[in-house]
Amino acid sequence: NKVIAEKNIALETANEEILAQNEEIETQRDMVIAQKEKIEEAHNHITQSLQYAQSIQSSILPSERIFERISPDYFVLMKPKDIVSGDFFWATAFDEYRIFCVADCTGHGVPGAFMSMVGMSLLNDIVNKEYISHTGVILNRLRKELINTLGQKSKNHISSAIEQKGITATTDIKDGMDIAIISIDFENNVLQYS
Repeated sequence: NKVIAEKNIALETANEEILAQNEEIETQRDMVIAQKEKIEEAHNHITQSLQYAQSIQSSILPSERIFERISPDYFVLMKPKDIVSGDFFWATAFDEYRIFCVADCTGHGVPGAFMSMVGMSLLNDIVNKEYISHTGVILNRLRKELINTLGQKSKNHISSAIEQKGITATTDIKDGMDIAIISIDFENNVLQYS
């Protein structure tokens, strides 16, 4: 009887430990479920925001009407890696000129999308407001305006300003875009590419 009583006490102790462990596991499970629900809610909110940003970004892309003025035979294939894109295409037509380009901005997703919005806005200002049609001039103006808009300065100026705050700077700011632009002058049958 003594041996059985000792084994019953050991079993009860083991059972209490198992019940305590089960309670701890259930508490951790509930915490993980709550965290998962918060993450899913944040993910849904971010995805909805990105989808709305995509509609804004898409709204400033050139319309089919502009491409039809350039050529009735065209297509556009744009498949962003993320919901919004750091790549963009742009086109305009005025007088005898048809100007279009494709660009790949630094970054992808949201940072790239911001860069593409800045790029399209600057192209609209440079070409549509000032009627500049020379591709080299457009790109030079775009570069200057982009640097000005982003507040980029030379490496030495930034490095000395940052080093005064005790931080070592070793690289230039690299925000920008790779861009190819074509301008067609239908009156004189001239195509420019830069």
